Amino acid sequence: MMPKVKTMSIIEEKWLDRIVEMARATMQTGKVFGRLCKNHGWHEREKCPECDKKHQPILQRAQLSNLKNFADATDSVRALELFIRYQMGRKEKTGWEYRHGSGESFGDLVIRDFDTLGKWAEEIDPEDRKATHLWLIRLYTGFLSRWHVAMAGGEGEEAEDLKEG
Repeated sequence: MMPKVKTMSIIEEKWLDRIVEMARATMQTGKVFGRLCKNHGWHEREKCPECDKKHQPILQRAQLSNLKNFADATDSVRALELFIRYQMGRKEKTGWEYRHGSGESFGDLVIRDFDTLGKWAEEIDPEDRKATHLWLIRLYTGFLSRWHVAMAGGEGEEAEDLKEG
């Protein structure tokens, strides 16, 4: 399901940067691009800077790729939300359930963004809200995945600039 060409043009011209920023803010707030040491907390590097032990990323890149692939394949926002809730409920307690500090889980942040995208879809094209909403989600999940790679990929000043800006 795709929105009308005119709607896609409006999104490209007036809404795309907002979607990119939303994905950046969610990734920054959720901090799932980092790693977690049981003894020393969150850090960005493969090895904890304090104990020098290696740690896995909080959220694997493949998990965001799976969300993006599912977003591209389904015409149901509720099915996408269920996918995230399923990931949050798994025994392994994947990065979807990770709460940086005492904030919302990363999965809840993404679902909240889906709701916001639905409101934007209504504003963009009320006559074709569902197709527009799904298109916005597809764009968003792609940007979310790209931000994860950008933030997790480097340890220098360039990666810091991405996280702050």
